[in-house]
Amino acid sequence: MLNSTDLNNSLSALIESIIHKWSGKEEAISKLSYGAILVVLEMTLTLLSIILNLVVIISIREKESLLNSTLNLLLGNLCFSNLLAAVFVKSIAIIYNGYAVTSEKWSVELAFCMVYTLSSRATWAVLPYTILVLSWLFVVNRATRILGFLFPTSKKKGDSPQSSTIDIELEILKASESEECSKDEEYQNEELEEEFNGIDGLGIIQKSILGFIWFVSLVYSLLSPQYSTRTPTRASFDISSSEDFHHTSNHLPHYSKLTYALMVILTLIFILEYPFNMFFYVIGNTHILLIPLFSILMRKDILQAALSVFSQNSVASQKEDDITFEQFQTHCGMGVNPT
Repeated sequence: MLNSTDLNNSLSALIESIIHKWSGKEEAISKLSYGAILVVLEMTLTLLSIILNLVVIISIREKESLLNSTLNLLLGNLCFSNLLAAVFVKSIAIIYNGYAVTSEKWSVELAFCMVYTLSSRATWAVLPYTILVLSWLFVVNRATRILGFLFPTSKKKGDSPQSSTIDIELEILKASESEECSKDEEYQNEELEEEFNGIDGLGIIQKSILGFIWFVSLVYSLLSPQYSTRTPTRASFDISSSEDFHHTSNHLPHYSKLTYALMVILTLIFILEYPFNMFFYVIGNTHILLIPLFSILMRKDILQAALSVFSQNSVASQKEDDITFEQFQTHCGMGVNPT
């Protein structure tokens, strides 16, 4: 069976052959050069991930309808977790991994860093619990609709039989009309429904969901053996392996096809991420880059919000809306009058 050492040596030989073909030189690459290449790759990954995560967070923050949607709120929270991992985890991992390569050691004797361990375990746990919450929101939404279809006789107080009959007829008419719509129109309606879900503001359910995710993640980080024993630890090659009900219809998303695909991609990233963490340095940290990238590509509302926020017209209009201090004083009636 191929162990992690053999796999690492195979990957190193593959990368060395690629560098030889690219540079046209057959000389052996020194470990110092390997360390420099590793640091550059990790810093590039960190910089790109910070930019993409900030794009998603700012886009959701600037557009209120996206901020109030539970689905987009969870994606924004996931990108915020990736941003913390890039700043507090990846920056420290670059030092550990670069020193391990340049010193030609599989494991490195370095002092234990509390910030690294706690932040890496906490931010890494946010991903699976976010996937779990997204799945359960879909299940609860579907179950509520099925129960509402199976028990249509439940009426509010004060409803007359005539009004209930009219409601049923309207539902039948709406169902017949929806069947006649094309698939493209149905897909657009699904996306609009996702976008304007939760338009009444950040509710108790959304706050509870975010609190649950971060509470469980922090508990998981505190269960670290290094934190409980408070003893120095060996920073080895797999140092990044630890890295990283009341129904309210306004906050239960109706997922589109692209959203289903995004959930599958998030699950695959989580499943494939952990074994890659144990084998190679850079590949195991790609989740902080892939998650915001797929969130932008597969969520049209986030993509449109990002384009509108970071476009030149938006920046120019924002500059036009800016006022000087004298204009602010004049507007507030503070005694400064233009002549």
